[in-house]
Amino acid sequence: MPFYPFRNVATGELREFGMPMLQAPRIGSIVTIGGNRYERLPSLAQIDAGTVRGMFPFASRSLPRKLAGCKHDAKGHPIVRSARHQREIMARLDLEKD
Repeated sequence: MPFYPFRNVATGELREFGMPMLQAPRIGSIVTIGGNRYERLPSLAQIDAGTVRGMFPFASRSLPRKLAGCKHDAKGHPIVRSARHQREIMARLDLEKD
């Protein structure tokens, strides 16, 4: 069962809830879970559809621009050198792959 990120509307607390894909609310919708109102958030780390994972380096359009510790392309997209480098960046930012 996949987990989806949510933000508590009242407190701003971030949480993840597991639910079947067919029951997952749309991104941006507000739902009540356990008596609290939560807004469904998008997952932050998404791999570009055009990126072949075996081909490094590549400029990631999914990660934040001007990311510290990475070289950047002309538009500020971080350049990922290898799969290990990608894992390190994601761990540093506390991100997970979808």
